[in-house]
Formats: sequence, C-alpha cells, structure tokens
Amino acid sequence: SASTVDKMTEAILDLVTKPKGTEQDQKDAIVSRELKMKHLLEQYSRGLPTSVSVGKQANSLRTVLLTGSTGSLGSYLLAALESLPKSEVDKIYCLNRSPNSKERQTKSNLDRGLNIDWDDERIEFLQADLSQPDLGLGAEKYAEILSETTVVIHNAWQVNFNLALDSFQPQIQ
Repeated sequence: SASTVDKMTEAILDLVTKPKGTEQDQKDAIVSRELKMKHLLEQYSRGLPTSVSVGKQANSLRTVLLTGSTGSLGSYLLAALESLPKSEVDKIYCLNRSPNSKERQTKSNLDRGLNIDWDDERIEFLQADLSQPDLGLGAEKYAEILSETTVVIHNAWQVNFNLALDSFQPQIQ
C-alpha cells in the first residue's frame, strides 16, 4: 500500500539525512563492513581453482543451473532462459529452498504475467540446501548436475537488510 511505501521512503531518507553518531563513527562502521567482506571473500575463495573443466565441452549445448528462480529476479531470469532456443539452452535446473518450488514458480510467474507452460524435459525444479553435502540432492542427482551443467547463475540470496553479514555465511560456504 502507499502508506507502507511512504513509511519506508521516510525511514530511508531519515537514515540518509540524519546519520547517527559522529562522522568518524560512520567511517569506522564502513571500514569494518569492508574488512568483514574482504575476510569472507578470502576465507571462501582460498584454494578455489580459477577454472574447472568438468561436464560438457564449452562449444556444446548449455545446461544452466539457476538458484532462486522463484524470487522476483529469478522468475525473470528463468523466463529469459526459457525463451532461448533449445539449441542455445538445452536444460535448466532450478534449485530452490522450498519443497514445492514448481508450484511456487507457477504462482510467481502468474503474478508477473510470465509463462507457466514449461517443458518438463527441459526445466527441472529441485529442492536444494546449499549448505548440505551434494546440495541436499543426493549423490546421483548431484553427480548428474555436476557432469551436465555448463553455466551457473547463483541468484538465491536472502533479502533482509537488517541481517548481519556473518548470517550469510551458510549461503557462501
């Protein structure tokens, strides 16, 4: 409702125009957040290969793994991928947290006026837990996805600006 949007706008403007603490406190807070982000980046990127050669060859059909397809941006990403010809994107794995992600995707797409007539051979909706071994999919499905996927679009992210940076660690481990 307009009331909610007005209140949110007012709160954001108050944060921007009426900062709390001294100017030095604000600079220290920014530096602290930047240091935490750099630390997390170093922690979770240490030892990662710069490129991995598994699955299909680069010139073959693309298989896309899309996380967070049921969210707002994810629905549009899925619609864009689906609109590409099969000669460009052969398969799309949609990994989501909910056990009923296909039903949630249907509702999300209906709300946005997007297609809901999916080719079940081309688009597969799966429940996943990114913090679990094998993404919580089981060894067989995980191995299939690992060997087939050529493109990963990691779009699953909890949108809550009140959470501390540390609370996102399970999503990036």
